Amino acid sequence: METAEAVASSAVKTAIDINAKMLVVLTETGNTARLVAKYRPEMPVLVLTALEQTARQTEGFVKGVVSRCVGSMIGTDSILYRAT
Repeated sequence: METAEAVASSAVKTAIDINAKMLVVLTETGNTARLVAKYRPEMPVLVLTALEQTARQTEGFVKGVVSRCVGSMIGTDSILYRAT
């Protein structure tokens, strides 16, 4: 199992274990979102990306996710604050 896939799997497992209401994924390419969605989490998956094309692709082709373009991935603390 690749490192990225192991992280995605662990994130989904942890979210389930703590009864998370939502899983937030930060991505530039959409690959992380695809890996997380592969594990079919019970909760909604919110994908945040700086690229409009990635937002369109993940929402259109990755089942169970909602994507939003946040403009910039600099300052992830503020991105997560705006997502909640």
